[in-house]
Amino acid sequence: MLIKKSGSVISALLLGAIIALQFGCKKNDDLTNNTPTLEPPVTANDAVKVAATISGSVIDENNKPVAGAVVTSDTYSALTDAMGNFVFKNINISAANGYVSINKAGYYKATRSFVTDAGKNNYVKIQLIKKVPMGTITAAGGAVNT
Repeated sequence: MLIKKSGSVISALLLGAIIALQFGCKKNDDLTNNTPTLEPPVTANDAVKVAATISGSVIDENNKPVAGAVVTSDTYSALTDAMGNFVFKNINISAANGYVSINKAGYYKATRSFVTDAGKNNYVKIQLIKKVPMGTITAAGGAVNT
């Protein structure tokens, strides 16, 4: 009798699984067109300029300030001070693509772009990575590790 009860429990579970599959996997008749709608790409208009301040700090890979780095934004240029800080006060810059570029001998060039917050201070912090020569290549001898 114990076996018979076990068989009816298995039958009940099997029947439940069939019912769940029947109703759980039913086709959704409400979806007649499953083609996704593509939104047109948003393009930034760099011709729209706003007045804003850009300030920031430049650090090296050890989080130490980098003095004397050349910072440019559009036609404006500045040098970082002893603490690695720079500022462009009330300049005209793209509203959609604010941009600064940092150059310092011995480091890779760094850039940062951002959406400009008009009339406000737009702060950026940029880390420069030191250039480390990995070797030299000569025409006669090929690569030489240093």
